[in-house]
Amino acid sequence: MTKNLDLTKLSVKGSDFPVFDFESVLPQALFEELNDTFEQFIGGAVIDGLFRQLHSDSDSHRFRSKSNQLTAWKALSDEVLSSTFISNLLSLLKANRSMWTSPIDFLRIWLRIKVTRLRVTISLHSSRRGFELTPHTDKADKFAALILYFGSTNPTAVAEGGTTFYRPKSRAESQHYLRELTGLDSRLWSFVPFRLLPLRSAGLPRVYSHSDVTSEQSQAVQRFRELHEPFYKSKFSSNNLVLFFKDNLTWHEVNLQNYPPGEERRSLLINIYCSPTLPTRIYHRVRDLFTN
Repeated sequence: MTKNLDLTKLSVKGSDFPVFDFESVLPQALFEELNDTFEQFIGGAVIDGLFRQLHSDSDSHRFRSKSNQLTAWKALSDEVLSSTFISNLLSLLKANRSMWTSPIDFLRIWLRIKVTRLRVTISLHSSRRGFELTPHTDKADKFAALILYFGSTNPTAVAEGGTTFYRPKSRAESQHYLRELTGLDSRLWSFVPFRLLPLRSAGLPRVYSHSDVTSEQSQAVQRFRELHEPFYKSKFSSNNLVLFFKDNLTWHEVNLQNYPPGEERRSLLINIYCSPTLPTRIYHRVRDLFTN
């Protein structure tokens, strides 16, 4: 395994897609140093008091500068951005292939690494009561997401600050719903079996500030909840991490409507993306000629 990040102490929460839950993923001394210097690293402006972030892609210069100044963050960044980390993650995926309800669903994920190149990004997130990362499935080019929690000593924060994962109440209705949201219910796409559809990004209007709460946003969330139900909510516990692999029905959310007032929710997000190889890009362009 990697030098610091220990992905061996896991439990699996099974549903239409598995969620992997890990305890004490970092050495305690390293985790405490990361936690103690979190504010020094992220800095920056707050959006309406609810949310802020620092991203290794969009804030690349600042991210590199900050990580070079802080020993613990540089150690973790260097490890996560290494080829060894990717290799270990794929080994974990292969070893747990039986956790997928359908072998076809697992095969879809495994085939992605055969026709793409993988790249990793890191982002720090800080949010407060009222923030709502409404249900979404993540970007289409996402391969996997790992969420490290910095936790809290407040039991309410631990209970409310985790990530909620959803499954369809009716798989057929959920599939139709996703087709509607992504435009895959029209033209030739409407005849393609769901499991053969290309990956799409689906999500509801998000609440990054108080002004984002509208009747349209509330109605969209209500309709989603009529078709889906939570199957697992992670605990916002210190040094715990959750992992999932992107598919079309990997719905999840962070809802801080009941989070303790005045307390900050801190997390680190490690995203793995797929960059198409040349043959894959050519295939997509030919496909689009027939479907657009």
